[in-house]
Amino acid sequence: MAFANKPIRNLEKEDIEDLFASKEPEGKNIEYKSSIAYITDDKREFLADVSSFANTAGGHIVFGIKEEKGVPVELSGVEIANADVEKIRIADIVREGITPRVQGLSVEPVDLKNGKSALVIYIPKSYSAPHMVSYQGGSRFYARHSVGKKYQLDVHELRQAFLLSETVSEKIRDFRLSRVAQITADETPIALYGKQRIIAHIIPLASFATYQSIDIRNIGEDAQKKFNPSYYHHRHNIDGHVSCNSSTHGNAGSYYQIFRAGQIEHVESDLTREDKHKGVLYFPSLVLKQHLITACDEALRLQKHYGIEQPIFVFFSLTNVKSIRLAVHDRLDEDTPAFDRDIILTREVMLENYPADEKQLRLLIKPALDEIWNAAGYAECPYSREDLQ
Repeated sequence: MAFANKPIRNLEKEDIEDLFASKEPEGKNIEYKSSIAYITDDKREFLADVSSFANTAGGHIVFGIKEEKGVPVELSGVEIANADVEKIRIADIVREGITPRVQGLSVEPVDLKNGKSALVIYIPKSYSAPHMVSYQGGSRFYARHSVGKKYQLDVHELRQAFLLSETVSEKIRDFRLSRVAQITADETPIALYGKQRIIAHIIPLASFATYQSIDIRNIGEDAQKKFNPSYYHHRHNIDGHVSCNSSTHGNAGSYYQIFRAGQIEHVESDLTREDKHKGVLYFPSLVLKQHLITACDEALRLQKHYGIEQPIFVFFSLTNVKSIRLAVHDRLDEDTPAFDRDIILTREVMLENYPADEKQLRLLIKPALDEIWNAAGYAECPYSREDLQ
């Protein structure tokens, strides 16, 4: 789709014009509506549309484009008196009419040349599906065909959807915890030097929600293009493919493990520094921050290259870090706090779309960075949002 990978808040009139000019037909991820009166005149139908996107692959509803047989024929736009009021109204309708609540829904008006607006609603693929239209006591579940038509789930499909919902989030977390345990036990695809491990897991929902797999035959060439040039050692393994940086006596400082289902694991073991005068070990926090951002950025670029569907979950973990200090602005003094336990596990950050650039990525993962700094005794990651930008 014309703006499939662009954050909804960054849409401009050119994006809507390009979408209209492309004559892209309605499909699994896009639907056109000529009037926003549709939202209030037939709330049940609107809620069915929203739930069908959430229960399938996510997508956009664009108000202000007239269609015939699913093909856009007129970019008429809609009148929006107050954008904030409209956003609240739509959010309230969805919240009150769909169970469980659809997370991550976004609404944005986009000004058009004719003085009107296109109203775009983004509905992410849900990891807590299936969602039921409960408006006025209803209890129907919808999904979408590839041609853009919604349909009601049958009993068999509902059973599968509920089983998937119960297991996918658990599988994602179990995968992360299992990998952290193996890394802590030195069961890594590449032998590492250094005891402390900084771990980033970038895990697509689709890795566990579908039978997705990527072609690993030429992945080494793709990894060379997407990863830092220092990762020039590449080989296949039973899990998929591993890339590592220069090694010393057979041990590497860090690696990327790319799994067949699209998950990516990055482990760094060479960030610890020693202050011999003070007799303490520490992490230079500016280096740690940038390491985590870069690891995510490179992994996401490779996943995007392979067309892996969002959402994608990001987890950070630190192991063997008890008593290791975190030097803010890379200054170490007697009051520099330290981690109080060996293993630090941040909560997941969900990326509904691929970040437009590293700047956006930095802001999205800041909550996880804050948790790492919390674990070392700080109120938050002390680098301001302006610094992160």
